[in-house]
Amino acid sequence: MSGAIGGTIQEVPGGFSELSGGIRRIVRTGWSWQKPLTINAEECPFCTKNEGEVLAVGETKEGWRILESNLSLFKFHRLIIPKTCWDADRLWELGGEEAILEALTVASFMTHGSDRELWLTIHIGWLAGQNQSHLHWHLYNWDDGQNSSLPPELEHERLRPDRLVFEESGFTVSAGGLKAGQCFITPSADSSFGTEGFRHGLARTIYRLVTLGNRKLRSAEGLPANFNLGFVFTKENRLLLGTYCPVINHWGPADVLGLILKRKVVLVTPHEAMAEYLRGE
Repeated sequence: MSGAIGGTIQEVPGGFSELSGGIRRIVRTGWSWQKPLTINAEECPFCTKNEGEVLAVGETKEGWRILESNLSLFKFHRLIIPKTCWDADRLWELGGEEAILEALTVASFMTHGSDRELWLTIHIGWLAGQNQSHLHWHLYNWDDGQNSSLPPELEHERLRPDRLVFEESGFTVSAGGLKAGQCFITPSADSSFGTEGFRHGLARTIYRLVTLGNRKLRSAEGLPANFNLGFVFTKENRLLLGTYCPVINHWGPADVLGLILKRKVVLVTPHEAMAEYLRGE
């Protein structure tokens, strides 16, 4: 950590750095550029999907489908979807804790016995990258033969008391990363995705985090922030890292150039301020 004109520079796991603080020391909500998601089941390509296109991959859960993504750059890319569209309130909560657990269980059927690293991700809202209003989890592999490893400095970041948002069911949620509002989700002990108790704890943690963000981070129109979630599972079927990232601001030229030139990204709110804001009632 070092001082800078108007703010503070801090290192970010992964070899980047960020500039925050100065006059931007409080959490500002009420952005005015967010629009509601349009949901129309009659025109939804997932609701009208031919049953012959549904994959029968091992066991699944009642009310869920597994599809092959036909618009992917990855050789292995599956979509995990409920059979019907949900309204916006249910969508923003990922269906609730039980539905999250069901989706994780379906994903675990496909990660079990895999000899490769797999990523499980989801986008909620247009600004977070959701291009179909029907909820859909993505499960894919990069096909580059590489296995991810945690940056050593992430453990220090995760344990910082001023970054802690909450601890829940064997997981730690802490503010950090390249975007304001971003949080890391890390297991405190057992990280085996194949364990039912682990999936229960992860579902409970995800639900608590997204509902917290939905309540605390809202636009001028009263809408909860768009957000995305991502989880990396090793070839041993263990959770390496998870991340939650709400869309509460947009990157500008300084951020885009800063990433390319390995300079700095500018946070609209320091992670310490965001953690304190999310902890407060």
